[in-house]
Amino acid sequence: MASRPLGSLARNSGYSFLTQVIPLVASILIIPQLINRLGTDRFGVLSLSWVFIGYFTLFDLGLGRATTKFVAEYLAKEKQQEIPSLIWTSWILLSGLGVIAGLALFLLIPVLVENVLKVPLELIDEVQAAFVWIACSIPLVIYTTGIRAVLEAYQRFETIALIATPASILNYLIPLLALLFTQRLNTIVLLLLLNRAIFMGIYAWGCLRSVPGLGKPKWLDRNLLGPLVCFGGWLTVTNIIGPLMAYLDRFLVGALLSVSAVAYYVTPYEMLHRLQVIPRSLMIVLFPTFSSLNVASIDESSKLFHRAVRSLFLTMLPVTMVFITQAEDILRVWIDKDFAAHSAPVLQWLALGVLINTLAQVAYNWMQSAGYANVTAQFHLLELPIYLALIWGLTQVFGIVGVAMAWVIRVALDAVLLFWFAARSLASSRRNFDYFIKLFLLGIGLYLVLTMLTTATVGLLARIALVIVVMMIYVMIVWCWFLSPEERRAVLSSILNRIR
Repeated sequence: MASRPLGSLARNSGYSFLTQVIPLVASILIIPQLINRLGTDRFGVLSLSWVFIGYFTLFDLGLGRATTKFVAEYLAKEKQQEIPSLIWTSWILLSGLGVIAGLALFLLIPVLVENVLKVPLELIDEVQAAFVWIACSIPLVIYTTGIRAVLEAYQRFETIALIATPASILNYLIPLLALLFTQRLNTIVLLLLLNRAIFMGIYAWGCLRSVPGLGKPKWLDRNLLGPLVCFGGWLTVTNIIGPLMAYLDRFLVGALLSVSAVAYYVTPYEMLHRLQVIPRSLMIVLFPTFSSLNVASIDESSKLFHRAVRSLFLTMLPVTMVFITQAEDILRVWIDKDFAAHSAPVLQWLALGVLINTLAQVAYNWMQSAGYANVTAQFHLLELPIYLALIWGLTQVFGIVGVAMAWVIRVALDAVLLFWFAARSLASSRRNFDYFIKLFLLGIGLYLVLTMLTTATVGLLARIALVIVVMMIYVMIVWCWFLSPEERRAVLSSILNRIR
């Protein structure tokens, strides 16, 4: 019985991973064609439409994640009869917030198009009409987050994958197909609006099948407003400050150094950002699982916490270590020698930060699932001025590398705070401490071996072959000495399910 939840967690993480990776591959293939056929001006506006819709989802005020948390807790407490009222309360709130957000963007359209964005005169009417449909899309997107949140709480990740994957692919494919008969942005954005409406309906149909009694509408439950809004409000603080700290560094690079330095910093950053799809896939699954276990059994929640940290460390360690030790070769092959000379140290520091930040995500999600959204928000409020001071000071001394160092110190501070707080509530045995010492030694050993390869007097292809051999040995070591029999069975079961 113990291996069944682990196998389910691995399977759901696989569905979550595919939901993000497949659309990413589609975007890589389709976007170059869109740029060529739409032109840079129209594609720029189309890409801004995606940015606006993504940014305005902040107007859900954290209610999507709050819904996942509380529905998962109700399931653990076997309070199924109260779940429809909880869901409808959340959905009504999200509907109102969606309308407000859409109306806010609608009122801003003249200012955005005529004063903020540098739109060519011949495209102004077309872009204004497109932004009207973008404003209409925002309520649908915000409401869909609330519907999807319910499916996540019920662990229906296979259903989510079957719906979200084609919906995301069509987000890129529809504009490409529309170019067969029109180049007008307002028509393309209208088609994307219809796509979102259709898939919102499919999500709703999936919810109705999953939740008994949901088909009968409920009115606002005042007793539920407080917990939902309070939890979601603290999440909103995090959702605002988090992206601010994530993108502030590149603006400061341009202000303190130069615009060319931005390219040397952003390029390795964006390369490593793609690696976040691995922990993100697991976190989407862990959050509702933690929410349930924190109610049912804190011991089981503690075991899952430590297992998730170990699993992510073992997964991300070889990837980040390759970037740290082989940074110059990677950038030289991908771009050129001159670019590598400027960006390799940045890539090395950022790779270390990604490893630290990945592990911190486990503690972050556990704390929010346990109801400590206010604490994570307060940590971010504390870190913001420290981060600004670090960037300012280290940039003066180390230049662009100083910015990367500041980011690593900030995520390390964040990790220390998150793990410190989580450790106060979670049981941590001597066995877990000893295991983490072994993981640390494994990381040091891998770093030393890969560093030795950088000094080997062999050609680039031979060095790549040696790195591959080291990775194969690493996998064998992890499989034999770091995975339990239960974890091996879960991995094999997940692989066999994919084959079938």
